Amino acid sequence: MVIPSFYPLVGGAEKQLEGLSESLLDFGIDPVVLARKVNGARSKERLKGFDVIRLPGIFYPIPFLLSLFMFCIMRRHSYRIIHVHTLNSPFWACVLIGILLGKPVLVKITRSGIGSQLDFYQARWYRRVILRFFMRHVQVIVAITKDIQDTLMSLGIPDDRIVLIPNGVKARFNCDADSYPKLCGNVVTCIYVGRLIPRKGLEVLLQAWSDAGPPDNARLIIIGGGSDSDKLKKIARDLSIYDTVCFLGELSQEDVFNWMSKSDIFILPSESEGMSNALLEALSHGLPVIARDIEANFGLVDHGKNGFLFHGLQDLRDYLKVMISDKDVRGSFGKDSIRRVSEKFSFEKIAASYASLYHKLLSSD
Repeated sequence: MVIPSFYPLVGGAEKQLEGLSESLLDFGIDPVVLARKVNGARSKERLKGFDVIRLPGIFYPIPFLLSLFMFCIMRRHSYRIIHVHTLNSPFWACVLIGILLGKPVLVKITRSGIGSQLDFYQARWYRRVILRFFMRHVQVIVAITKDIQDTLMSLGIPDDRIVLIPNGVKARFNCDADSYPKLCGNVVTCIYVGRLIPRKGLEVLLQAWSDAGPPDNARLIIIGGGSDSDKLKKIARDLSIYDTVCFLGELSQEDVFNWMSKSDIFILPSESEGMSNALLEALSHGLPVIARDIEANFGLVDHGKNGFLFHGLQDLRDYLKVMISDKDVRGSFGKDSIRRVSEKFSFEKIAASYASLYHKLLSSD
């Protein structure tokens, strides 16, 4: 497993790799994560049952790429597959290593659209040529959403080499059990978790919250930090909704999960996503969802079953009104969220898909 950064640096890709690596152990697969070393981190440690090896990463990327190349060459007999979790420069190194050693290479692609790694390659003809060259030497390309798969095919990559495997999440409830969390009392708590940046659509959320005229027993919790923090607080004051909107800043994962466990509705107004880890976690906590109707959300939110997909400000306002006022809708949607995670998105299911893929690659080697 190759990724530019890993624990103690924590982001969406890092969380996904940690959950996948831990779950693969149950299938008799012993992954090793290779990442760059950051200050204060050990060069090697055992984390949740699998090894993490951190290679020199100062003045990234050249020293890391060189050490990655040398490590993979010298330890070539200790692994059978290279699974790279980025399209940045470590991807190029992994492909060259795969060509040199005759080892199968998988690459996981987590986002398309503006600002993504794929967008970088799409922007110039020579970058598209470079990408196609490297992709010819990759045995499997994993797309986490249908829109990523479509983008890859538009770049000339054959669809028979693209596999659709979504991100995963820890399943917190048995969908058939009575352990479904009770609705959270008299105050209806709506929660957003993510960065406070323009593409996350928080200005629209605040305007819709104001237009919906939320009752006194509703509150909006916004968790996360970012460049728009002060701007969004000012908007909330100007709209006279600041007393019903709580900006909590960045919180630890434990605190985020604690807030999710006592919330009633999850809202994701982002204009662009890969497959949102925050949305997956919300589903695993049994939350009904209101999310923008972008393709990245289609696999996670089934409109009218576990949430609502909104197109614009008016939709979002109307769905907020329905969800806040109707306890039965929230309960029905929340139970479907738990069922959806159990059937499609638990790390157990995702690890099983990867284990099958690995075995298929090795059997055809």
